[in-house]
Amino acid sequence: MEPTRRVVIDLFKKRTASQLLFLTSMALLPYFMYLSLVGLVGAIGLELRHRGKEVFSLLHRRGFIVLSIGLIISSSLAYERSEAFLQLTNFLPFFLFFAIAVTLLQSFENPRQELEKLAWCLVVATLPINLAAPIEYWLKTPSLVSQFASQPWLAWLYDEQYYGHRAQSVFDHPNVMASYLVLIFGLGLGLILKASYPTEPNETLQRRVGWITNLRRKTWLLYSATFLNLVGIFCSGSRNGIIIALSQLLIFGCFAHKHQFVKLAGLGGAGAIAISTFFMGIGGRQLSLSLVTDDPRFGVWNIAYDLIQQRPLLGWGLGNYKLLYQPQSVPGYDYIPHAHNFWLMLAVETGAPIMIAFVVIIGFICYQGVRTFQLSSQPITHRAILLSYLLAFWGCVVFALFDTPFYDARVNILDWFALAGIYVLSQPERDKPL
Repeated sequence: MEPTRRVVIDLFKKRTASQLLFLTSMALLPYFMYLSLVGLVGAIGLELRHRGKEVFSLLHRRGFIVLSIGLIISSSLAYERSEAFLQLTNFLPFFLFFAIAVTLLQSFENPRQELEKLAWCLVVATLPINLAAPIEYWLKTPSLVSQFASQPWLAWLYDEQYYGHRAQSVFDHPNVMASYLVLIFGLGLGLILKASYPTEPNETLQRRVGWITNLRRKTWLLYSATFLNLVGIFCSGSRNGIIIALSQLLIFGCFAHKHQFVKLAGLGGAGAIAISTFFMGIGGRQLSLSLVTDDPRFGVWNIAYDLIQQRPLLGWGLGNYKLLYQPQSVPGYDYIPHAHNFWLMLAVETGAPIMIAFVVIIGFICYQGVRTFQLSSQPITHRAILLSYLLAFWGCVVFALFDTPFYDARVNILDWFALAGIYVLSQPERDKPL
């Protein structure tokens, strides 16, 4: 027990209170959202106290201060101002969270190793979600709903709104679950790429922290936890999730071609999800052209386009799309909460200039990440962690083309955390011992 006690004591000695709060809150995020939010607020408060100037300097240099001012002006001129100011909570606190995450990660002795460990924790943490997803998917089979809905021990599963033959686990909607899992799937693929290369002699990932070293040796756990995300994505019945996961596998395959087993694992995952979709459909819906042609998003987007033309500069105000939507404008829908495309939503609700500014600010960080990955002289075992976060954020960006799941704080936090990871890993590595 003595070595273990020393490891725990050393772990706490090597980290500040804000670092511990941040790491613990991120690890608990999927299952204890409110507890994690309290922990992250605590970490933000501590970081502002110690590195406030650095945080606001980053926000200023990266354009987030200007973007925030633009959002506030747009909200003050909104169709329904109270709703717009309420919806600012989905943006302004997360700009601050991004800057805090960057400064906190850069305060570690080795940010890349901390990002790798956090990615491991986030990937492994989804095991219960993905193991339970097939059970929930089966229990929500239409033929079984009437049979089990009256059972007291299963009634809780059907109490909330029924979204069809789709799993949603601890999330409020199957699409939110899918958006979370594609982010985690991207992290896992980068970790698998790193694990496929032999460890470098100078790569001693925290010998002081034995549990992480032991965890990293269990590559079977990494493969299982990563590819089980495909099971969860399929059971969510999200078309977007399935398409994004396949695109992530395609990008991953471009870098894994030198490792036969890794390449076969990726091809096997893509094949399994394709075959399952072909024979079992998507969320109980069989594959057909109507899945595309009859999608209500086309009607939603047409309404968004009309609204943009009416107020192109400052928009209608955050959250106001749902207030402007007229029942049955899209046949069969009395209520539609948003534009089902993040960029269209921004253009409708905040105006085209703010949407363009948002794209430029975020896009430049991603550009730096891709450029660093391509041109860096660092070994692939280092760059694979950057690829993890690039693939995760790729999942966020593509999902945003068809839906806006950022209203779930867990997804929003993970989106901005992935972007912070890209930013930190794109900076020149400091001369600190590994």
